[in-house]
Amino acid sequence: MDNEIFAIADEDKEFIEKFNNYYLERYNNLFECHSFTEKDSLLSFGLERHISVLLIDSGLYDPDIARLKAEKIFLLGEEDGFCEDSGYVRKIDRFRNADSIIKEILKECAESSERKNISSFTGKSELYTVFSPVSRSLKTTLAICISQLLSDRGRTLFINSEPCSGFNQLFMKKYEEDLSDLLLYMKGSGSNFRLRLQSTVDTSEGFDYIPPAMIGEDISSVEGELWIRLIEEAGRSGYANIVFDCGDHINGLFDVLKKSSRIFMPTRQDLISKAKMNQFEALLHISGYEDVLASVEKLKLPFFENLPSVSCDLRNCELGKYVERIL
Repeated sequence: MDNEIFAIADEDKEFIEKFNNYYLERYNNLFECHSFTEKDSLLSFGLERHISVLLIDSGLYDPDIARLKAEKIFLLGEEDGFCEDSGYVRKIDRFRNADSIIKEILKECAESSERKNISSFTGKSELYTVFSPVSRSLKTTLAICISQLLSDRGRTLFINSEPCSGFNQLFMKKYEEDLSDLLLYMKGSGSNFRLRLQSTVDTSEGFDYIPPAMIGEDISSVEGELWIRLIEEAGRSGYANIVFDCGDHINGLFDVLKKSSRIFMPTRQDLISKAKMNQFEALLHISGYEDVLASVEKLKLPFFENLPSVSCDLRNCELGKYVERIL
């Protein structure tokens, strides 16, 4: 990390403590975070260190603080918007939850074309792709269970490329941003992907996930190269594991499979499912991807009774124990 500074200043010590703890828990890999409850201590710090992002109570912001020349300034108050006398200073409602405030700041920073990109993660990431040409194969449930278990080993990101995921109902959430927004950002400059990614992701049971596209048509024409780039950029953003719940409609499917560290393919034993599987294998042969076929791990899943919802902890259920063995 390039030691970019995120400074938080507020006289409310309880607010500072809660906000700082949440930031350190969820976003500490992005900026080096420093918190202040007194204006003088912030001034002393700012004269010695360059501040990239300053989040400060509007009552503390004055000409002395303005002279610190922070790259991005956000004033905590009772509303959102821009300050009339300074278009580059944003106002943020302090009564929003911490995650919402941080994501708004990250999104604003990511859209800033003049700022440099934060240095990338240099570790190795693994791509686990869950795919099946067979319908109703527990593919998504399997992928989420894999994500939960992998998150116990390292930072894990789950990506779902299906046109109708149902995540809004499954997780009982309304998402402000989703996969289609992130892909659209990448089609542009995408120069601060790491920040834009973190302004989009949500979290569940230990792993991060990009909310799937609400409108399937938004991603139906995405080029195969962009899917590969998304996976690679996510790997450079600090995730040790990426789990790709792959729909069979995406462009560049075979290249995604070829790039995968492991490919899990749940199957079914009925006649139609077997026919679909045979056709898929024939396509791999015709297209020259025999090496991908050799890497596929076909899973004949046993019957699981009373599977919990994917929004719950799946580690200790029958499926979780099964997945732990194959991992």
